[in-house]
Amino acid sequence: MDLYLEKDEFLPENMKFDLQLKYYAITQIYLSPYKIYLPNLKEKLFTRTFLSAIQYCPIETKTQKQITDFMNYFIVCLRKEFDKQ
Repeated sequence: MDLYLEKDEFLPENMKFDLQLKYYAITQIYLSPYKIYLPNLKEKLFTRTFLSAIQYCPIETKTQKQITDFMNYFIVCLRKEFDKQ
């Protein structure tokens, strides 16, 4: 999850972390058979799915297990949204 954002001092830490999670999810989708949906992915759908996943599976202490559980849940939710399209 080492991305370009780590060198940006102007973003709050929680926003950087959320962006890293989102970019990681997009990377995982791109590496999967679901990458055909990426050109049609809308920011509103992506953000809504991300926020609902954060509510259902919160990351409170940023442990590796919590991050992994959240990412698994978030990617499954994204795939379900892709299947609806």
